[in-house]
Amino acid sequence: MPNRFHKTGLNESTYERPQQTWVCGWAASGRPCRIGPSNRGNCVASFECTPSRKGDRWQCTRLPVYGGRCADGPHPDGSCCKAITKCQPVRSLRSKRARLTGLTFLLTLGVVIIAFSSLGPKVLSPGPLHAKHSTTAQSCSNCHTTSEDNFSSLLAHLFSNQDHQHDSLKCIECHNQGDAPLFAHSQSEETLAIWTKQAIARNTDSSTPVSLLLSTKLFGENNERMGELPCATCHIEHRGRNVDLKHLTSTQCQSCHIRKFTAFDIDHPDFHEFPEKRRTRIVFDHLTHKNKHFLKKSKTTFDCVSCHIPHENGTSMLTRNFQNTCAECHKRQIVADAHPVLVIPALDLDSLEEREVEIGDWPEEGIEGLSPFLRLMLIAQPQLNESLTLVDEIEDLEDLSDEDEVSEEHLEALTRVTWGIKQVLHDLVTGGHEGLRTYLSTILEQELPDEALTRLSSGLNYNALREMVDTWFPDIQDELEDYQASLSGSDKVIKDSYFPAFLDCIPSPFIKVGGRKNDPCDKLVYAGITWDKLLGEFDTDPSIDILKDDIDEADPSDDWSSSGGWYFSEDEGGLYYKISGHADSFSQAWLEISARSRPLDEKNFAQLSDLDSPGRCTKCHSIEELDSDTLRVNWRPFQSSDYRKITIFSHQAHLNLGDKKDCLTCHALDDASDYLGSYSDHDPHTYESNFTRISMDTCQNCHNKQQVGNNCLTCHRYHVGENEPTIVTSQTLQ
Repeated sequence: MPNRFHKTGLNESTYERPQQTWVCGWAASGRPCRIGPSNRGNCVASFECTPSRKGDRWQCTRLPVYGGRCADGPHPDGSCCKAITKCQPVRSLRSKRARLTGLTFLLTLGVVIIAFSSLGPKVLSPGPLHAKHSTTAQSCSNCHTTSEDNFSSLLAHLFSNQDHQHDSLKCIECHNQGDAPLFAHSQSEETLAIWTKQAIARNTDSSTPVSLLLSTKLFGENNERMGELPCATCHIEHRGRNVDLKHLTSTQCQSCHIRKFTAFDIDHPDFHEFPEKRRTRIVFDHLTHKNKHFLKKSKTTFDCVSCHIPHENGTSMLTRNFQNTCAECHKRQIVADAHPVLVIPALDLDSLEEREVEIGDWPEEGIEGLSPFLRLMLIAQPQLNESLTLVDEIEDLEDLSDEDEVSEEHLEALTRVTWGIKQVLHDLVTGGHEGLRTYLSTILEQELPDEALTRLSSGLNYNALREMVDTWFPDIQDELEDYQASLSGSDKVIKDSYFPAFLDCIPSPFIKVGGRKNDPCDKLVYAGITWDKLLGEFDTDPSIDILKDDIDEADPSDDWSSSGGWYFSEDEGGLYYKISGHADSFSQAWLEISARSRPLDEKNFAQLSDLDSPGRCTKCHSIEELDSDTLRVNWRPFQSSDYRKITIFSHQAHLNLGDKKDCLTCHALDDASDYLGSYSDHDPHTYESNFTRISMDTCQNCHNKQQVGNNCLTCHRYHVGENEPTIVTSQTLQ
């Protein structure tokens, strides 16, 4: 058996003392003294050997393992000539282990005693809660998934990764963050995937911070950007009553982002279509007003704050109302004209008589072509659709003499249209507002509620309508009966039972969604569109609705021609509606109707939406396409909502800078822009702004480390969306 032990002879090795508490301080350098420290840890060494006397001479007794006999030998008095330098004794390994074991035992015993006593939770608390969370400090389980406030629950929580995720569910019981609270930015996985794809497409070269670069090298890319993140990832509690729980460093924000950069004022990616992502809802050419219109008004200054005021939350800028901004110049333009509603088209009566076309009584005066309102009524009669198309081909209804241009087919179509007009007038005279309701409900395939009918009729003056019919068509009842009798059933313009009675007010395509107790027709949905959505405001304050604002009923005996309302003019060819002023409910409602019925008659919509049509609504109120068949008229400018966007900008804070800054510092006018040209179609994203694009340099002048700061949270928030707090506070009750 081979010898595996070190040599143990006196002259071959030193004597180890592992059981002793202290060892020589020179042992670390490989030359410990032979005596070693005392039991108290004091160095007692003096000389390397104790000389022995042999005869009359002293001899060195240093052992071979320590170098053997020295060459100089002892002094004549018998003392050793090799004095040992004092050392600092150290504890042996065995002693250190014993002390550590003892301390560990005592500490464990103390923790166990404290944990199982009533002082356990207080002593083991990681620190004080934030002041706003202090009301939940009575029990750990208020915020943590531990079921009991004891030592075993605490240990289970410390060593469980799942508990941190479950704790977040406790957070959102009070802090509502939408439908996807634990996903990045409180957005769904689908939305995050779209954002990530867009970020990759816009990715630009930038310098990744060293800290992020090192973490990526050591731990790899953060793959949790699409998964759920515990709240404690960013919000760390138990750090004091006044600590800012929402504070994040820019490095923390960028840890999940694809596009990383050093700092905002160094290499932040440039703005992308900021702030204009769509054209403005209200058409207002700043360049034309500043350089042309305002120059004519010496007492009026083109000043931004004259038209814009900051929202109460300070973030967005709102537009002042019409009366305070536009009325001085535009009010007279709005009320200058009247709508030709039930106005008879002028016809070449002589040519019709020569060509033996029978249309009965017809006035000699009228307007050119069909008014959009009367045309919309005729669309309600499907038999007339083809006839209206043929009539549109006639270049001049007041000259029907050319048989080559106006064929017999055209005359037959014109005949059907004229009798259709008489039928409309007859139904309105005999049916009143209900007759109007029937026509419009048929056009839109939807029962018309009372609020909408009130807006669309605007107190239709029955006396004026009756006067018009009695003046021009005194025998209209007999004429229609004779004309109907002369036609076969399939050729009749309209039958007594043509309009549906809307029995139960729910035809097959309708779905009842509610209504008044005795009015099942009050609110219906057709193809997913309700009347509230059809004629109301779409993206503004729900309290504003052009169909639901209270209006006064018109007195049939009043003459409204001067202040707005209905009047009959024999010279002008029919019944007119004089616009009462800005936001005239009649003009708004009929423009909305024509926009919704555009697929039925493009020409009718084109007439009412023309820039020079009565009221001139579309000169300021843009029209945009919601889908291929639906248009929306923007009656209100942008309205601020409670939707929390990622980007934060406080106009109020910047306006408070006083003379140092003004609006044009960021919003510089672009003299070369074709602003009005971008409204030539109905696509809100076809847009050329009046202002130059805001550049990064403008913001970086102030937002840098030396001045305002460049932290991400200065301009961005993490949680976005329409989130209302679930916990009741004094603020939520206001």
